[in-house]
Amino acid sequence: ENGAEFRSYHDGSRQLLTPERSINVQQELGADLILVLDECTPFNVDKEYTAQSTRRSHRWAIRSLDEFVRGDDGTQALYGIIQGGTYPDLRMESIEFTNRQPFFGTAIGGSLGADKGMMHDVVATTAKHCRTDRPIHLLGIGGVTDIFHGVRYGIDTFDCVHPTRLGRHGGALVMAHYWEQEDPDARHF
Repeated sequence: ENGAEFRSYHDGSRQLLTPERSINVQQELGADLILVLDECTPFNVDKEYTAQSTRRSHRWAIRSLDEFVRGDDGTQALYGIIQGGTYPDLRMESIEFTNRQPFFGTAIGGSLGADKGMMHDVVATTAKHCRTDRPIHLLGIGGVTDIFHGVRYGIDTFDCVHPTRLGRHGGALVMAHYWEQEDPDARHF
């Protein structure tokens, strides 16, 4: 209930990341987009656990919001996170909770399903109930086709390791017309 407990990879000591500390760290880093602390449940957990986790994430969101307001200098934006796993009623409960809070934006998070089809269904259903006067961010999804689907559902921004992983392995996302140029002296990016 107090926060997420883990062991430091530096020295093995136990660490507690509270909602307040999470906000402090993000503020100190100077992040433009700050997220509340939440628990992303795995796909295979039951509805009872998902409900408990979703409601704990809501309590953490309130604590995160309170801490954000205390240290807000006007240069950063706080997003609430919708949870609820793949359970429509829990998603709706989380959407309603997030829509009522004075967050700058809304992030869609949590388990989105076992496959792409289920993920697209969960994202589409969730997005259509989000407030339209706020930006909507999709957490952890950033494959090229997923971005196109997300935009169709009303998603504004995405984050994912995909582009970074491609770059680390010598790849890049490049528009097709750069590869189709016939001029051998043309610059390719």
